[in-house]
Amino acid sequence: MDSVEQAMQQYVLLQGVGDTTQLSEDLQVLREQLSIVYEYVIAKRKRLHVAVESAFGESFEEKKERLRDTSSHVAALQSTDWDCVALIVKSNDDLRQEVLCQQIIRQLQDIFHSADLPLRLLPYEIIATSASTGMIEYVKNAVSLDALKKRGNYTTLADHFLKTYGQTDSAAYKTAMTNFVRSMAAYSLACYFLQIKDRHNGNIMIDSDGHVIHIDFGFILGIAPGGRFSLETAPFKLTGEMVDAMGGTQSDYFKAYVIFLIQGFLALQQHADTILMMIAIMAQQSSCPCFLSQNPRDVLSATKQLFRLDYNQSQVIKHVISLVRRSHSSYRTRQYDVFQRMTNGILP
Repeated sequence: MDSVEQAMQQYVLLQGVGDTTQLSEDLQVLREQLSIVYEYVIAKRKRLHVAVESAFGESFEEKKERLRDTSSHVAALQSTDWDCVALIVKSNDDLRQEVLCQQIIRQLQDIFHSADLPLRLLPYEIIATSASTGMIEYVKNAVSLDALKKRGNYTTLADHFLKTYGQTDSAAYKTAMTNFVRSMAAYSLACYFLQIKDRHNGNIMIDSDGHVIHIDFGFILGIAPGGRFSLETAPFKLTGEMVDAMGGTQSDYFKAYVIFLIQGFLALQQHADTILMMIAIMAQQSSCPCFLSQNPRDVLSATKQLFRLDYNQSQVIKHVISLVRRSHSSYRTRQYDVFQRMTNGILP
């Protein structure tokens, strides 16, 4: 605000000629108009902040400042590199398979980045301190879809974006929906290639910027709740509510989602050897459930088949479209969500 006013004043001084009284009056009018615009922008930002806070609660940065203000560690408060890190400490839980999955997810993200694709995965840190203990990095500014659905004012995912970010033509909405689409495409591919299962709404999160984030990778690479009788047979989770949030199957956002899937599939196909090698190395004398209950060679063979290395670009496009059709509003995905609601109270 101040810098803009200074620029205006400099402009007036540079005129050097003319009616200075008129220039001063014009400057005052511009200042008043600028003040109105500035107040409008600030008020709009505050409304957006309130809406986001209503959906996601206190941001992690705000939480850090609050904890710092109330901390009794004076030396830490005076330090310029003070920080606060949130962790989930686990016991009676083997996190080594989680570590494996996160390493591959990080590799997938690197491949997307090297291919200049805006697809977004969020690999988070996991440290397995023993066979039954470990620590997991807290996913900041995010809630599970289950927790979001249990909010009193929740109706649909599409309505959540409208209530939180404003109308569809607002900059905040467009940014959040773009983040949603790009992260949905990235995790759809991750779930397909790594065969990530147990995808109920307690294991899928959404952050305050609109990104989707998957957590809990206890069932990957061919193992699933229910074993051979698993309900999760769709390539990835793509509910009708998720598609409706994008605006339906004819919307530009959904079309962008499918295009990102195709581009991401082709990029990962080119690096299939790297991904398969990572899995092969990790399978050596591994205690991970995905390798203990299956022959590692069978796991590698099944995973390799998913890349469709014998397909050309045209065939890949048709294949990806078929994956979307099989996943969209899958009956068995809906049945698994119903099962989770009945047994664990997790909303579909």
